[in-house]
Amino acid sequence: MTPLPTDPSNPFGSVTRTLYDIGQGFDSPLDAKPRLRRTLGLLRRIVPYDRCALLEVPAAGAARLVVEPDAPENREGLGRVLTRFLTVLTDEPPRAAHWLPPDVAHLVPCASHLAVPLVGLDRVLGVLFVSQREAAYTDDDLRLLSVVASQIAAYLTACRLHEQEAQNLTHIGRVSALGELTASLAHELNQPLTAILSNAQAAQRLLAADAVNLEEVREILKDIVTDDKRAGEMIHRLRGLIKKGNLEFVPLDLNEIVGEVAWLVRSDAILRNVSLSLEFAADLPKVRGDRVQLQQVVLNLVLNGLDAMPESCPGDRTLVIRTTRDSATAVTVAVQDSGTGIDDKEMDRMFDPPYTTKAGGLGMGLAIARTIVEAHGGRLGGANNVHGGATFRFTLPAGTEDER
Repeated sequence: MTPLPTDPSNPFGSVTRTLYDIGQGFDSPLDAKPRLRRTLGLLRRIVPYDRCALLEVPAAGAARLVVEPDAPENREGLGRVLTRFLTVLTDEPPRAAHWLPPDVAHLVPCASHLAVPLVGLDRVLGVLFVSQREAAYTDDDLRLLSVVASQIAAYLTACRLHEQEAQNLTHIGRVSALGELTASLAHELNQPLTAILSNAQAAQRLLAADAVNLEEVREILKDIVTDDKRAGEMIHRLRGLIKKGNLEFVPLDLNEIVGEVAWLVRSDAILRNVSLSLEFAADLPKVRGDRVQLQQVVLNLVLNGLDAMPESCPGDRTLVIRTTRDSATAVTVAVQDSGTGIDDKEMDRMFDPPYTTKAGGLGMGLAIARTIVEAHGGRLGGANNVHGGATFRFTLPAGTEDER
């Protein structure tokens, strides 16, 4: 991010210095909330306020009040004010306002305020708001606030672009992982389709007979419906994993997440002559996360575990997927193989892209998995087992009491 082109030694003094400091704070699209909070703290040096806030409008979902430098006072009221302000931004381009919509003005009592829309990516990204209880704002205050607002808008734009790039990379990794299951998924889908065809032909033969056995026809139709639902369920799950979409953090059952992935890879495990064992902890607390991304993490670790046990690997060929409750505040998913283990030389760099042991692999799977887990507030690691093979495990914080 290019900082504001000002010189801290400029004779214009503290105003220029503050604008320079704010610009320097936006050097990369990471840790957005702390950087924005710092910016609003610095803003007080040049635009005095009793109340200051930033309302962000995400790409999907409702607008939310994301940053206030001071202890919130009537936070809900301020959120309603700024959300209402967004609905009356009809100018092209949107411009700052010295007024509040009359139907919500009483929620934030003040003598004077400024509300500046943050515009980027051809849309309004949010609103920067300051207010004073006694003094009035001047045109100079508005100009200074507009400069800071333009910097914040540029920073939020960079954050959105960075997020989109990360989501695209994650999507590529997910499609690549599913590509490894092509043969087994085709086999899995072919089974119900073959059964449907066979049953339909049997029904035709029964109906062509002189005396039709309606009970047998009913049983055949029942089987056709069952097989159709089975094929439809597989297609539905695959579409969910392949599609692009915004992240949706909701309470999730990790046992259910692991079970869905195991259902997808069961045919692949059979084709590889690997025994798949599921060990689920009872009464596992829910975690808060995005279903598709957590499925991607489990799928990547499972496929890596299967690849670690080639046909030439002697002895027991079992892949164990285990869920455990670490404590009242954390849950763990572990994928344990009985393969060749991890080379000690590779241990330190296996999560760094591009790292792969597969012919034609992207080398991004573990790096993407770790990024996803850390974005969920967890940690991911791997180590060799005492009796051979390796175990990769990730731990996530449990949801709040209400979410369990």
